[in-house]
Order: sequence, then C-alpha cells, then structure tokens
Amino acid sequence: MIGGGFTPDANVYLNAISVHHVPPMFSPDEHDDFRRTIEAMEAGRFPLDQLVSHRFTLSNIQEAFETAARGGDAG
Repeated sequence: MIGGGFTPDANVYLNAISVHHVPPMFSPDEHDDFRRTIEAMEAGRFPLDQLVSHRFTLSNIQEAFETAARGGDAG
C-alpha cells in the first residue's frame, strides 16, 4: 500500500519480514498501480507536503500512536 489510514478500532498487523496487503479488487494489475504511483510521485503530481501531516522517528512510535488515537492533533 502506498498510503493509507485507519479507524480507531482497526487492527494492523506488521511483521518485521513482510507486510501483507489486500490489493484493490477493482485493479487488474496491482504491480502496474505501484509503478504508476511511483512515477506520479517522482513527477510531483502528489502534493506530499500537504498529504503528510506528521512525521515520527521509530524511537517516537508511542507518540505517533497517541497522536493517531487523538485524531491527528499533536500533543
């Protein structure tokens, strides 16, 4: 997944070796979707400075979870 979100009651399972995802059912070629997404990002068609609301280092992961739980307001 290139980007995503969650609801407060969602469970997210991450494995240190792999992240499992379910491709969109409407996409005939998920690998091409990734290629086109990366090309669009490289071309500047995504305003990433407007789409990324917060950045956290791994050592601040607890703060990231707490911020997400509050609905995104930094505390």
